[in-house]
Amino acid sequence: MSRVVIDNLQDLINAINAAPQMKGQLRHMLHATAKQVSACLNKRPKQIGIDDLVAIRPRLKVYLQERRFKPNAVRAYRNYARMLVEIAGHFGWVRRKVR
Repeated sequence: MSRVVIDNLQDLINAINAAPQMKGQLRHMLHATAKQVSACLNKRPKQIGIDDLVAIRPRLKVYLQERRFKPNAVRAYRNYARMLVEIAGHFGWVRRKVR
């Protein structure tokens, strides 16, 4: 994957959209996950730093469970949230905050 500036979730989604290797179901699920993360944090994707995604999985789990998502769906969304961070790294994002 090429190096682009990835500062926030919107930048990452834009990079995913531009990447020819990101196709079909994977792209769809990454978009769906970004929407759920955005709703969970009650912020627009432009306002969500990639550093924020690093620790989102426990909070996302509670958010989805409260909305009665099935266990397999919760597990899948948490996995795709992890993948968003991993993909950001492939695009050149480097973690800035130490938790």
